[in-house]
Amino acid sequence: MSLFFIILIPIVASLASLSVRKGTASLNLLVKLASLAEFVASLIAVTAVVIDGTLSATPYLSLDPFGAILVMLVAIIGFTASWYSTGYLDGEVKKGIIGFSRVR
Repeated sequence: MSLFFIILIPIVASLASLSVRKGTASLNLLVKLASLAEFVASLIAVTAVVIDGTLSATPYLSLDPFGAILVMLVAIIGFTASWYSTGYLDGEVKKGIIGFSRVR
């Protein structure tokens, strides 16, 4: 089930970001929550691979030990980049360098 969440969380978060109309605070909260949820789902999937050796959701969707390393690497980089970028983009909007629609 965590493999489905790894795929669905970014899709749901991107669709939810379209509903944010003004203010970067709510958008920053959405990004941080989505990146945290993605990290936790990845951690659960990797833990299952460590315990069982592989994780299969369907015959076409599975995670082996090498894939688990890649998933965890991408999750760590995505998590840190998301948390850093919210502050950076908030500063750029306050300076007037980019508009809110570009951040969204």
